[in-house]
Amino acid sequence: MSAITILNVDATTPAGAARSHILTQAGYTIAEARTGVEALRLVHELMPQLVICDVMLSDLSGTDVCRQIKANPLTRGIPVLSTFATFVSSSNEDATAAGGADICLVEPVEPLELTTVARVLLRLHRIEREALEREAAFQHEQAARKQAEEATRLKDEFLATVSHELRTPMNAIIGWAHLLRTGRLDDTQRPRALESIDRGARTQARLIEDLLDVSRIVSGKLALEKQPVNLAAVVAAAVESQRAAAQEKGLTLNVSAAPPDFTVLGDLARLQQVMQNLVSNAVKFTPSGGRIVITLACIGAQTCVSVADTGEGIAAERLPHVFDRFRQTDVARVHGGLGLGLAIARHVVELHGGAIHAASDGAGQGATFTVTLPLAVGVEGTPRAPIAPTMPGNYGPKV
Repeated sequence: MSAITILNVDATTPAGAARSHILTQAGYTIAEARTGVEALRLVHELMPQLVICDVMLSDLSGTDVCRQIKANPLTRGIPVLSTFATFVSSSNEDATAAGGADICLVEPVEPLELTTVARVLLRLHRIEREALEREAAFQHEQAARKQAEEATRLKDEFLATVSHELRTPMNAIIGWAHLLRTGRLDDTQRPRALESIDRGARTQARLIEDLLDVSRIVSGKLALEKQPVNLAAVVAAAVESQRAAAQEKGLTLNVSAAPPDFTVLGDLARLQQVMQNLVSNAVKFTPSGGRIVITLACIGAQTCVSVADTGEGIAAERLPHVFDRFRQTDVARVHGGLGLGLAIARHVVELHGGAIHAASDGAGQGATFTVTLPLAVGVEGTPRAPIAPTMPGNYGPKV
């Protein structure tokens, strides 16, 4: 049986039956329809390579059938051969062509003429389909190449940023350590040197921890130790860790009262990491005199924490990529860091069965980040309090 299917419409007439016989003898698979409605149904079911349709049908006109085939994006590429039982005027033939018919023939049609026209239409259809497939493959290749080039560019920028961010604190550590070792500092200068070395080491530790977190995410090894967690206390701890920085910039920092039950089942350290990131970003990107409002609410069976600021905002074209790895805005680069915090935060939140969203009216219009997490229902145990730094090497929540 031929792989080419031709739909013959109005096959009940002698001329229609003759068409089916001629094309079957030529080796084609023939599907037959009695009416226009049946023809349209079979076109969608069979997706034939050619439709031959008489203009005079019992329900719809052949021109209407042709017009509907050509109007559908899925079937418009199927060639349509319209036939007339008697001689027609040029105006009627033009109307049929306007309906989308690729060619018109007047019955009776000689077998050689019918098979030749069918063969030509099928060949043109195949050539057109192959051309479209090549164009689609070319467009896909171009898009894939563009994505690869963009990924390479982002990684190159990221590696340059990593190099700079690691080198800066390292230079300070090496410089001050050299001055201490050579005895060039007096007693009044040594505390400043030790403070600078400590600050540089903590900065490097945070950067390295972020890189390790991304590595764990990519390899699927970022694990959670879930337990009941008082999310309100986690938010309060994140706010307190940033209050001094906010006061230094003259920022107003307001936190709403938490609902009575604001407990989630999660990893305490990781949730601290998320909230610390959102609050510290708000402080970092809000200019002096600005305002930060943190709202805690329950919506159904979900906890909701939103951090809204009047800061630098996010441009519309950047908003869809704000949680992407290796992607920083020009504004973010000014403030330093690797730009991994939000990407890590999104992954952590999603591992908890929650979601994180960003909203902004544009550059200079502030931004709002919202985290939703499922309420802990029917979980026994006392919610854990936030972790406080207890030793010099513990630099607190990861940002």
